[in-house]
Amino acid sequence: ADLSLDSNLQKFTTIDDSSGATLSILPSYKFSWGQIRALAGAYKRLEWDERLDLLNFRVGAVFNRVKLGDSVSLRPGLHLILPTHSYDFEQLSYRGGILGNLTTIWSLNSSLFVQGATRGILNFHYYRVSETGRPNLQASLRQTVSLGYIFLKKFQLLGSFGLQVSRSYHGYYRNNFSHSQSLTYSHSDKLSVSLALGNRGSLRSADGGESNIAFFDERNTSTSVSLTYFY
Repeated sequence: ADLSLDSNLQKFTTIDDSSGATLSILPSYKFSWGQIRALAGAYKRLEWDERLDLLNFRVGAVFNRVKLGDSVSLRPGLHLILPTHSYDFEQLSYRGGILGNLTTIWSLNSSLFVQGATRGILNFHYYRVSETGRPNLQASLRQTVSLGYIFLKKFQLLGSFGLQVSRSYHGYYRNNFSHSQSLTYSHSDKLSVSLALGNRGSLRSADGGESNIAFFDERNTSTSVSLTYFY
């Protein structure tokens, strides 16, 4: 189970900028070839009087790692997304999706590692545009590169940067970036606590000219605290 609190680093003036709490449950069952995993959870905004909302439910298979030599391994996964989030279902007419991912891990030594993750999603919507008139996204592809460092046996520093390209049903493309930095303390094999800072947004400015990538901005930079318990 995972319990996290997240907050935007600015004065809260709109619902989209508010902080919230998320509770996620990730059950899994092992087989000889890998695992069946599920993700279920709920989210509650803290600054606004809104009902508790479910996250989109996810279930799928994560296959065993395929080793390429002594230091490199691959791990593929395939998941089905079900539309249990009320905003996605009602406002975006979201009806589900298929998610495939491939994770590559390169262990440089016992403490330092590089991780690459490729994720593709095919979405299904009842309408091609949302109720607000914005185009719904039919598909997206994201590539993320992470650098991790383990120290004092119980701490891990992780920095990640990702680029995503998305395509609407009308053939328009949207390019986004995301980055995060986190510090995790593992109290035991079952309990860990994480602090994270991240930012995300459009890859280019509104006029399509200059790069919009930034370490910090007032609207999209967020912090989070997560408590994870493995059972």
